Amino acid sequence: MPGFEKISENPKLWILVADGKQAEFYEYREEERIAPAGTAGPAQFSYKKEITAPVLEHLPDLSLRAEPIDTYKVKPSEHGPSDGSIPSHRHTRTPHGDLREEIKEKFAREIAAHLEKASINKRFGRLVLAAPPRVIGKLRPLLNQHIRKKLAAEISENLTRLSPHELLEHLKKHAPKSLK
Repeated sequence: MPGFEKISENPKLWILVADGKQAEFYEYREEERIAPAGTAGPAQFSYKKEITAPVLEHLPDLSLRAEPIDTYKVKPSEHGPSDGSIPSHRHTRTPHGDLREEIKEKFAREIAAHLEKASINKRFGRLVLAAPPRVIGKLRPLLNQHIRKKLAAEISENLTRLSPHELLEHLKKHAPKSLK
């Protein structure tokens, strides 16, 4: 992908899958496994062949959740200006809209701080970011230069509902170069 470069100081590849409410982290690696490869010679000695198999491991201790809007108390008088012509419960300019955006921005800052701390501790060497375009738009400017250099790919889709197996298959299909 143009503009992205490989950083080889740490071979670990992390995949961050996020939306405006949650962020899940995965680590991609290839495990060597031994598989039966057949038999050899008249005595039928079996021999084994080493193969590599891709593994996507969920890192649940790194999962993040945005604060629910219900944790904030909004007083009825704070539902925005109303001249009385529109009932206040139907008024479209309530602080809830701004509050939702504020929560999403705060959550993006939390994700960026989480990535920065992990980067400083050399927990990953490359990163794939998968999130809806609006989330990527909020997150990208918050990522420092070192993390941006570690970006192997960006996928502008909400993949939070995929299982690790489905996510791996999606990555193989839509961002195969990031897995190498």
